[in-house]
Amino acid sequence: MKPLGPISSSYQTIEGELSVGGRTASALVAEAGGMGAMGAVMTDPAGIRAWADEFRAGTHGPFQLNLWVPDPPPVRDAEAEARVRALLAAWGPEVPASAGDARLPDFRAQ
Repeated sequence: MKPLGPISSSYQTIEGELSVGGRTASALVAEAGGMGAMGAVMTDPAGIRAWADEFRAGTHGPFQLNLWVPDPPPVRDAEAEARVRALLAAWGPEVPASAGDARLPDFRAQ
């Protein structure tokens, strides 16, 4: 996919990661004058490095990495979680009880 050319806008254009024709949408936006972006909250350090390397191989434009400073671990309430899972089951696939056990990558390592 060929970039359309420079973006003519009074607004900053920022694009998150999507795959477009073997190149990242973020790189295409950066080539057009915007800023590429990666939401990296669930990505380990090696994955962040791989994304940045791929981005840099495709463009010299700017990018940002979005990391979220984690909150302290939540206080779990098994009964409340079961009620939420039952509610969600009416709208889509069943949510396993283990879904709340997900752990974010080590923020300091990222």
